[in-house]
Amino acid sequence: MSSEGKMKVVTCHLNADFDALSSLVAAAILHDAKLFFPGSGEKSVTQYYKNRIENNYELFISKNCDRSIDTLILVDFSDKKRIHKAVKEKIIPDTKIIIYDHHLKDENSYENAVVHFKKYGSNTTQMVCDIKAKNIEISPDDATNLIIGIYVDTGGFKYYGTVPADLEAAAWLLSQGADLKVVENIVSRDLEYDQISILNQFLINRKTVYIEGAKIAVSYSTSDEYISDIAIVVGKFLIISNLTAAICASRLRDKVYIIIRSRDPAIVDAKAIAKLFGGGGHSYAASAATTKTLTEVNLTLANWLRNLQLKSFRTEKLMSSPVVTINMNASIYDAESKMAKYAINSIPVVKGDKIVGILTRSLVERAIFHKLSSESVKKCMMTEFRTVGINSSFETIRKIMVEGRQRFLPVVKEGKLIGAITRT
Repeated sequence: MSSEGKMKVVTCHLNADFDALSSLVAAAILHDAKLFFPGSGEKSVTQYYKNRIENNYELFISKNCDRSIDTLILVDFSDKKRIHKAVKEKIIPDTKIIIYDHHLKDENSYENAVVHFKKYGSNTTQMVCDIKAKNIEISPDDATNLIIGIYVDTGGFKYYGTVPADLEAAAWLLSQGADLKVVENIVSRDLEYDQISILNQFLINRKTVYIEGAKIAVSYSTSDEYISDIAIVVGKFLIISNLTAAICASRLRDKVYIIIRSRDPAIVDAKAIAKLFGGGGHSYAASAATTKTLTEVNLTLANWLRNLQLKSFRTEKLMSSPVVTINMNASIYDAESKMAKYAINSIPVVKGDKIVGILTRSLVERAIFHKLSSESVKKCMMTEFRTVGINSSFETIRKIMVEGRQRFLPVVKEGKLIGAITRT
C-alpha cells in the first residue's frame, strides 16, 4: 500500500463461479492485494467463500474506505460493466488495471490494461503457474482454494478446452498439500429435493437436436420459489443427458434465469447466447437473468436453435443428385422435351461432365416463340451464373439464391457437375 493511501484490489465478475473465486485468491497471493468478492448466484460458491476465504485473506471493504484504488486486478473477466459498483467508486483515472483472463479481451474492456491472457481450461491455472515460477510459498489451505477452481472449471479435466497446463498446475497444488476431500465434498454432493424437481423438468421439457455430431438440448423449468445453484442442476443435466451443450431457462418467482453450458464452444458459444438476454460469461459457461416471460425466452432460444441448424447445413444435405442435364449441342426442341418429361424448370447445359450454362423454361419458351426450336441450346443458354462446392455453407447458398436471385444453383467438385439446389 502506498504512502498516498492508495491500494491494490483484486475482484472478479458479478455472479462469481469457482474459477473466479480461486482466481481471486491467486491474484491476492501474487500481488499482495486486498480481495473483493462481488457475490454469487451459486449457493455453493457463496458458502465456500464464507467458510474458507472470508476470514483467511485481507478483504477490501469499501464502506469505511476513503482511499482510491492504486492498482485494480480483474480476474476471469475483462468487461468493466461487470465490475461491482463498490469497486467502481474507488477507481480513479490513474488507477493501473491488470487483467488475468483465459478468454479474448471483451469489447468493453479497458484500453490500456496490462493483460495476461492464456487460453487454458481454467483461468486460475495461469496464475498458479506464475506463483510456482516465482517460488511463492503457499499453504495447504491456499492450494485447496486454488485447485477447486481448476477442477470445477475443467469439469474434472474432462471439458473441451482443458490443456496440459491445467493438469500440471493441479499436480503442483497437490504437491503443496491441496485437499481433494474438500473438492469432492463440493462437486459430488447430492441435489436437494427442489433441485431434483428442476432437473426432472429439464429432462421432460428438453428439445434435443444433433448438429455436426454434437448433441444439443434446450429446456426449461418453472418454480414459484427461488432455488439456488441452478447452474449445478444444469451441469447434472448436461452429464445425465450426455450433451455437448445444454441451454436451460428457469422461471424462479418473477425472473427467468438462463444457464448455458457447452463442451464445444466452436459449435455452441455460451457467452453469445447469454448476451441475447443481457448476460455474460465465457464461451463454455455463461448465464443471464431477465424480467422477460418464460414464453418470450423460449421463443428467443427456439429462434437461436433454428438459426444454428440452418448455419450448420451444408450443400450435400440440400442438393439433388444426379442432375438431369443436356448437351450444349442439343436442340431447343430436345431441351423442351426433356424439361417436360422430368417436370423441371431449369436444366444445366454441359460439355462432357462440366457445366457451361443454364437453360430455363422461360428461355426455351422464348426461343420456341421466335421459331428457334432447331437451334442448339448453347445459343440460348444463360452463361453468367454462380456455383457452389460440396461444403459450402447455408449462408453462402442463401445469398446466391435469395439476394442474387439465382433459382437454380449447380454444385461442382473439381469443375465437374455433381448436383444442384433449386428454390422449389
